[in-house]
Amino acid sequence: MYYLIYFAYESFPFKKEDLEDLLKQTREKNANHQVTGKLLYVEGTFIQLLEGNEQAVKSIFSAIERDKRIIALKVVAQGPAMARHFPDWSMAYEKISLADINQLEQCEHKGVKEYLTNATPFRLIKLIASNPLL
Repeated sequence: MYYLIYFAYESFPFKKEDLEDLLKQTREKNANHQVTGKLLYVEGTFIQLLEGNEQAVKSIFSAIERDKRIIALKVVAQGPAMARHFPDWSMAYEKISLADINQLEQCEHKGVKEYLTNATPFRLIKLIASNPLL
């Protein structure tokens, strides 16, 4: 089992339909490669955890790097994992806000970019995993 966490920014302002199209494509591709994970969408920013076979995860991420809808990708953490965190989701999804992040971390970040600049991999894993809606 292998995992990869990255963040990136939308290359244009996404509408609801754009997010729905992205999720549909992502879920189909991930299911075909037996990759699972979770995607957070935070005010124009994507934070994603991919998990599965190392080659499949890297293949999916390579396709993400070529996706013109997404820019400025940064891998935050990757490596071997003991088990899947989202075994039943080809791609769990949640739209959150900076206020949600501030509430979770009990602090006041001024913006998503500032948060991501200072976030450790552990903090991002905690953010991805802390989903009361799933």
